[in-house]
Amino acid sequence: IPPTQQALVAADAARASLPAALAGHAARVFVFASLAARRAGDTCDADALYVAAMYVNMGLSHAYCRSTARYELDGADAAHALLLRHRRSRRMRDDVWHAIALHTTPGVAV
Repeated sequence: IPPTQQALVAADAARASLPAALAGHAARVFVFASLAARRAGDTCDADALYVAAMYVNMGLSHAYCRSTARYELDGADAAHALLLRHRRSRRMRDDVWHAIALHTTPGVAV
């Protein structure tokens, strides 16, 4: 886990908002994505990747049970708000939002 305040907040939010199975899934997504990036020789921002992994299913939490948006969009918006509160760059906020919002869009994931 990246040793940053927003990573700790993201982990706490996932554990508090999601069933244990989904929170655990989110943590594994981060680990496997980090390993896949390393194996491919790619570099990635660990903070951005961690927040995206922790919030990818946030739209499935009770807080969004009345939302009419796709769960991916609710999670992307929640992650964006977290990163805005932590004064992260617009690029990071946009990258995380797109990673979450588009992760199930056919043809986007490579």
